[in-house]
Amino acid sequence: MNGTTFSCAVIGCGSVAVMHCHGIIEAGHTLAALCDIKAEKAQKYKAQFAPDARIYTDWQEMLLCPDIDVVHICTPHYLHVDMAVAALKAGKHVFLEKPLATNEADIQRLLRAEAESDKYICVCFQNRFLPAMQYLKGLVEQYGPVTSARGMVTWKRTAPYYTDSGWRGKWDTEGGGVMINQAIHNLDLLLWLCGVPSHVEASCANRHLQGVIEVEDTCEARLTYDDGRVALFYATTAHGEDAPNFLELACPAHRIMLYGETIMVDGVISPCDEPEIVTSLGKKCWGNGHIHLISLFYQSILDGKPSPVSVESASHAVKVLLQCYESSGIKER
Repeated sequence: MNGTTFSCAVIGCGSVAVMHCHGIIEAGHTLAALCDIKAEKAQKYKAQFAPDARIYTDWQEMLLCPDIDVVHICTPHYLHVDMAVAALKAGKHVFLEKPLATNEADIQRLLRAEAESDKYICVCFQNRFLPAMQYLKGLVEQYGPVTSARGMVTWKRTAPYYTDSGWRGKWDTEGGGVMINQAIHNLDLLLWLCGVPSHVEASCANRHLQGVIEVEDTCEARLTYDDGRVALFYATTAHGEDAPNFLELACPAHRIMLYGETIMVDGVISPCDEPEIVTSLGKKCWGNGHIHLISLFYQSILDGKPSPVSVESASHAVKVLLQCYESSGIKER
């Protein structure tokens, strides 16, 4: 680190890496290295963002570089934990794409590795840091507590999305389907706003891609709390389009709804200054939360403060979706 400027690396130069590269540059730090098993993918981001960045095809070799301060991990799910643990041991801070892990044993591995290190992990639940979500959080704090809630994700994913990737749609490499990949962000928001349930009952199924994927494309769940509250959650990638996500939060005297990027209180649209979504860089559904969260993470390191999204906080969504799988009998935890 040079003063307040970090030297950063990105492992995995697929589509989401564009948000990480942009976030690093936007926050005023240096994109020093790019790593992908396909060098041409790393070269693409080098040309776009950092002409002086070093290119690697071996992530373990890259971790040997003493001048790298922070590693962004944007690889397939099954690689996340091994890479994060190795980066911590190499003395690097870690910015980790979701999901942080695909099973509880690996969550514990991450917690132990971070506890044994003087470095930090931040998990990329970027939607918490969209201005609309921060505004929504403020409404919940003002009108709460939440007495019941509903969440819904209804998107479209076709066979090529899975077959072209080489790793999606398989238990061993993706760790699940719609819940661990697409719906995990909305599930995280639900838990962030309502707390962690004491019991989960769910059913999961493959509605439209039998013979193509091993994992679920649809899940419905009922989350219950010790105080009697109930939250319902539904997610599918069997829809005919990527419909806007939905959250509804009932409070004692008010009902708050989020539909896409619109917030309504008691049926009336509530004003929220939401800056333009960075659609030119990536998928619209990603929003620009990466930019906010990356900046906050680097500042938290400089200030010696806790990570904006800790392993413990991010683990709640993974644990709940694993309970959904266990409850449905689709996969043992």
